[in-house]
Amino acid sequence: MPAPYPEASPINGGCIVVPHFLTLLLVCDDSAVTNIDGASRYSTLIDPEIAAALTALPLGEMNATSAAAFNAALAAGVVPRPALADSVVRTQHVVPGSTARLRLHRPVGAVGALPCIYWVHGGGYVVGDYEMDDLRLQKWCEQLACCVVAVDYRLAPADPYPAALDDCQAGLHWVLANAAELEIDPTRLGVGGESAGGGLAAALALRERDRGAATFAFQLLLYPMLDDRMTTVSSGWPDPVWSPTSNRYGWGSYVGHLGADVPGDAAPARASDLSALPPTLVAVATPNRR
Repeated sequence: MPAPYPEASPINGGCIVVPHFLTLLLVCDDSAVTNIDGASRYSTLIDPEIAAALTALPLGEMNATSAAAFNAALAAGVVPRPALADSVVRTQHVVPGSTARLRLHRPVGAVGALPCIYWVHGGGYVVGDYEMDDLRLQKWCEQLACCVVAVDYRLAPADPYPAALDDCQAGLHWVLANAAELEIDPTRLGVGGESAGGGLAAALALRERDRGAATFAFQLLLYPMLDDRMTTVSSGWPDPVWSPTSNRYGWGSYVGHLGADVPGDAAPARASDLSALPPTLVAVATPNRR
């Protein structure tokens, strides 16, 4: 099976790469896809209902001004948050000695130590918070009888690499140290994230492996940001949510201060050794070419 990075070989039981994000956004019609290396007209492919929803969000080309405005809108409650059910208990935790915060989601009435997903939110390394995915995490708790711990981390450019990854690791180690009290089964702990969160999840798995710990049972990487070099075909696609311009801003904010010396735990596609990592599912952002 294909591995998540071009230079990778199958990892510990394999890695599955599947189309995901844009297959949900697009009405896939090959006749409307032209010159997929950057000149595709996604506006002709986006489902009309989703296109209307996108216009309601404070999206656009990401830069210092728009990123600050987006984060301010999140903090002020301007960005709509979905209504949540009372089937899940949510508790907040501050990690001592760290800037990391955690949001624990647990099904009501669940008894005993549950499997857990350690979840990292997206946002291109520059925007977002740990409440963004509440509805998704609620559904996982309800449908999978698991708990989820979402981590809030520092954002670039105010706090570039390794700040976000340090926060994710500090939160993880606090969860492991308090697993019994939190009623989490540490032997059934997975790590996941979307976009920048997927990149941070992959980086966290690399860090845990490098310290000799078999921490995670699996990785779930949803259209992860893995490669700051932007040399792939897909990195030039005019995506309506996250454009190449936004991608350059996100990566530049996170690792731009490193110059050419970007380590694998900053941009996991640069990692030369992908051995001893957990089984992985990578969902990639690509149209479904039928």
